[in-house]
Amino acid sequence: MLNSKRIILANEKFISILVLMFSAVAFYSCSDNSTGVEPLIYSEYDVPLLNDSLKNIFYDNAAFIERCQMAGDTAKFYYQVYLNPDNVDAFYNDLLSIYKNSYKISNTFFRYAKSIRTSDLSSIYSTTLLVDTSKSWAANWKNGVKNTGIDAIDSLIQNYDLKIIYNFRTGRDYYYSIKSERPLNHNALTRMFMKTSEFDAIMEVATEMVVIGAGDLIYCETTGNKKLYTYHHGWGDCPAGCISHHYWVVSVEGNSIKLVEEGGDKLPD
Repeated sequence: MLNSKRIILANEKFISILVLMFSAVAFYSCSDNSTGVEPLIYSEYDVPLLNDSLKNIFYDNAAFIERCQMAGDTAKFYYQVYLNPDNVDAFYNDLLSIYKNSYKISNTFFRYAKSIRTSDLSSIYSTTLLVDTSKSWAANWKNGVKNTGIDAIDSLIQNYDLKIIYNFRTGRDYYYSIKSERPLNHNALTRMFMKTSEFDAIMEVATEMVVIGAGDLIYCETTGNKKLYTYHHGWGDCPAGCISHHYWVVSVEGNSIKLVEEGGDKLPD
């Protein structure tokens, strides 16, 4: 009789445990799967500390975003060389805030966002000019001499603190990289060089915010007081145009930072 009671009690405990387990599964299913949102698993302690290298990358991304914003204003994009420092600082501060709060946005965003940076950041630091080798001053740049003897060119080099780097020659042209120490709107700068009539052509600076087939990219759309930052990640044979793409759209409005949309191809494990 005693053994029978023990068996009954044991069975009751086992049934109670099963009920608790099924209740927990049912609660988890109703509370999470219905929304399709993966529970957050990271905390503020998982966010790597900001170092100078990361800060520089964020600043360059902010400068690129400002240059893209200028693309919507023909007068600025074609004729204003300097980026608006207040706008760049505002974008920079937003990117820092998103980074610091990345663990709250989504698990995939946290894992990838810290390594996403615009692939074409070189476009805010350099462009390429083609110079006819028959020009009397063409050899100066090739030999490392900045001064051309042409005031319109030399003043641009001095005013914007530019470096001239010889790349190679093809046919009758020398190819030179024109580089700046600070981020600039090189689209406007190269047009100023072209106005001197001393250059054969320029390698055009991209005017679109999103280049099809690009790798990583961060850009922003502003609506009233809300900014929508799109983080785009591409992978798989990106030099030939990435095979796969994924994106996150993050809104920043005051102190509120949240995920608006996530989509694209399934991310690599």
